[in-house]
Amino acid sequence: SYCAHTSIGTLPIVYFGDHEQKSKYLPKLASGEWCAAYALTEAGSGSDALGAKTTAVLQDGHWVLNGTKAWITNAGFADVFVVFAKINGTHLSAFIIERTDPGISTGAEEKKMGIKGSSTRTVILDNCRIPEDRLLGGKGKGARIAFGILNIGRFKLGASSVGGGKRVLEYTLKYTGERTQFGKTLNAFGLIQQKLANMAVRIFVGESMSFRTVGYLDDALAETSWESETGGADKMKAIDEYAVEASMSKVWGSEALFATADDAVQSFGGAGFSAEYPAEKIYRDCRINRIFEGTNEINRLLIAGTFLKRCSGAEGLPLAEAAAKRLALPEESLLRTVALAKARALRVIALAQAEHGPKILDNQEAAARISNLLLEIYAMESAVIRAGKMTKTGHRWAGLARDMAAVYAQEAWNRVQGEARM
Repeated sequence: SYCAHTSIGTLPIVYFGDHEQKSKYLPKLASGEWCAAYALTEAGSGSDALGAKTTAVLQDGHWVLNGTKAWITNAGFADVFVVFAKINGTHLSAFIIERTDPGISTGAEEKKMGIKGSSTRTVILDNCRIPEDRLLGGKGKGARIAFGILNIGRFKLGASSVGGGKRVLEYTLKYTGERTQFGKTLNAFGLIQQKLANMAVRIFVGESMSFRTVGYLDDALAETSWESETGGADKMKAIDEYAVEASMSKVWGSEALFATADDAVQSFGGAGFSAEYPAEKIYRDCRINRIFEGTNEINRLLIAGTFLKRCSGAEGLPLAEAAAKRLALPEESLLRTVALAKARALRVIALAQAEHGPKILDNQEAAARISNLLLEIYAMESAVIRAGKMTKTGHRWAGLARDMAAVYAQEAWNRVQGEARM
């Protein structure tokens, strides 16, 4: 609820609202007096957001909206809704709707697998009438707003998955240190130690990816200013440059947290299957993360598509040539592993592109494997570079950091080879 409010619910107004809209809504949204929701999805248009059927028509100085939005987080108690509708059925646009506006209502609470403490409902617009100045960002700017804001949401979801993993590790360490079998605590057994170690490695790698990505975003945003008349648009353009990294954080983080939740259930044994213990709840709750903010399948296609566009067209280096340039390998062992993985990935992606040509993205299985290669490389490189920096600065956990980076790099290298062969 908090993430939806502060991120996708509020940020459309932050980046695309005019002075009057910001002045009216942001103070109350920032203080928590009002809560926000983001209404894009419909029953017939989830991943295909541009297929939305909700309409908006201008009548006598008011917008009149009709349609139904599905799976809207915070719908049961939100005061402000950012709603996407097509003006005259064609131009997808964003609108600010208040709960007290005539013609807006919500359905019953959805009965969900997890996140049951969060409100999820349909939002029904039946001749919902709002003032003309509630159009957000301009006519036909809906796709720009929707997808730009989702990039931020994807990064935040990846980062929050790391935080979730820390909490899971915390209570799993406690339980396995107290529960005894065969005269020993569970954490004395090698297979349980392996699960705990894998949890820790995922947290370190995911956190490394989050630090790296937010560093890119901070540097890019520092080149823009809110003082400019186009400040919001400039900042969103800067964020858009790192859409791939945001998607990587989301996909990798959500899948790592689910693996960690699964390890927790297994470490708890029968108690992990009981609702009386926390492992069962996180297993259900974190499953939504692979669907939220664009499914992981959609994000994989985005990662591969953007990479191919930037690296093989007029904008970038031909892939085969890029692969050849990776032959000069560094001496340091972990950096060498990263460089080998990059060379292997670039070479096989170049071969796949030569085989499929410009229609390579139509082969979604191939595109997903390209994305998996890029995910593994971004993850391993982030961990290795962070561990190296910790070593250089004499950080007290530098040795452990290097061990975790080494574990991940070696295992990821095996996965890279497997994906490349496939």
